[in-house]
Amino acid sequence: MPASLTFRRCTRDDAAAVWRACFPQSAFEKIQQMLARAEAAWQAERGIGVVACLSGSIVGFGQLTFWARVAEISDLSVTEAQRGRGIGTALLEHLIALGAERRALIEIGVAHSNKRALALYRRLGFRFERTLLLNVGQGLEPIHYLTLSVSDWAER
Repeated sequence: MPASLTFRRCTRDDAAAVWRACFPQSAFEKIQQMLARAEAAWQAERGIGVVACLSGSIVGFGQLTFWARVAEISDLSVTEAQRGRGIGTALLEHLIALGAERRALIEIGVAHSNKRALALYRRLGFRFERTLLLNVGQGLEPIHYLTLSVSDWAER
């Protein structure tokens, strides 16, 4: 992980930078809506959107939502040029730590086709929970849901 990597709560004002860095293939309006939902979740104390910044520039994004039983991590992305440098791992660990403060179980979903993310989640201790067939923008595909016990995380 780069020494100058920092994390902060995102706001709607970050939409253009998050879109360019993390989701350039998506419609800008979709990213604006995602950040508006993250901000509303923050205000309702139900979640947070986080950006990873390297030397002041946004290089990653992730969301954490608090449900009744779990804290769910979603929309995790690192700018393509920075992948493979530990930023995704650091962002994920940051979100896990935030979730562990409020829930005993962390959940994350991953498309079956995203082998790299699946390997990362398993390396960090996530365990297979279930698979659903969902349309997440590219047609129906298997989405694996994995969970991490906060007590298992603490014992690492």
